Amino acid sequence: MHHLLTHSSGIPDLGGADVEILRHIGVDEKWVPFSSFEDLMLHVNGAKDEVAAEPGKRFFYLNEGYVLLGLIVERVSQLRYEYYVRDRILRPLKMNRSTFLREEFEKDADGMTPYFMEKKDGAIIATPTVHPISRMSYAPGGLMSSVIELTNFLIANMNHGVFGDVKLLDATLLGEMHKPHAVANFSSLFGKIFYGYGWHMEDNFFGHMLRSQRFHRSFECEHFFCA
Repeated sequence: MHHLLTHSSGIPDLGGADVEILRHIGVDEKWVPFSSFEDLMLHVNGAKDEVAAEPGKRFFYLNEGYVLLGLIVERVSQLRYEYYVRDRILRPLKMNRSTFLREEFEKDADGMTPYFMEKKDGAIIATPTVHPISRMSYAPGGLMSSVIELTNFLIANMNHGVFGDVKLLDATLLGEMHKPHAVANFSSLFGKIFYGYGWHMEDNFFGHMLRSQRFHRSFECEHFFCA
């Protein structure tokens, strides 16, 4: 679990996120033969010949690793991942509009609109579309939220796991999340880059350690924006 959390399992990107997004935007890709969550698990289990390093030796950003971590949460808690996060994290943090579920998001009258960026006649056109929501993206970073509600999440992180009168997490465990565990391979203007448990760190942001949650979904960021 430590290696999956820090993207240091030795398994390189297996292309699952790219396949999801390509299919969502209508590209007839032929890379990976999966059409369900179970197929994704077969794809991951069949990747043993693609392992590029021993665990802990190299950093490879692996969305599928966080899918596996989500499954571990489900096995231990006996709850679906999206409901566990809702009951144990979102509700205590008063993040009541935040959700992984399309039906919950779409019944909100004030939700953001995603746009697909495409080039037509030399111009970039923004076309309204729907969010590429699926169970395969929940644990890697599929939460639909807002800046206001994410502020509550950050308050809990900055306050040693406490939000108001609710203690979400022991301060020692939270410290492990924020600790630099693996050297990452992202580019930065602010010194060396590390990865904790879901957190990205730069060690010289004007003399300070900068911590942020980074979801490295370059294909999605290139082709979609939301307003």
